[in-house]
Amino acid sequence: MSPESSSKNNYVLSQLTFRELEILKEVKKGRSCQEISDKLFIGIETVKTHRKNIINKLGLKGKLEFRKFIMTLLAEESIRIYGNSPQSPPKG
Repeated sequence: MSPESSSKNNYVLSQLTFRELEILKEVKKGRSCQEISDKLFIGIETVKTHRKNIINKLGLKGKLEFRKFIMTLLAEESIRIYGNSPQSPPKG
């Protein structure tokens, strides 16, 4: 993960609203639209609208690119936590 990629992602994420960031956080945890809806006490269509808005603000072209972006965020988070070590994260 390059520093440019990380700083670009940080800039893009700063363009999202608080609620969009909440939705993104739940998506990163692997939660479905229904699960997010239940957790945040909002309608499922509202969750879907937020996801569409996130995709548009990120300049992505659909769900596949959105999933790739989520994977990039998870990889960056893992590197921040565990470093660039090829080892598995510590169990605990």
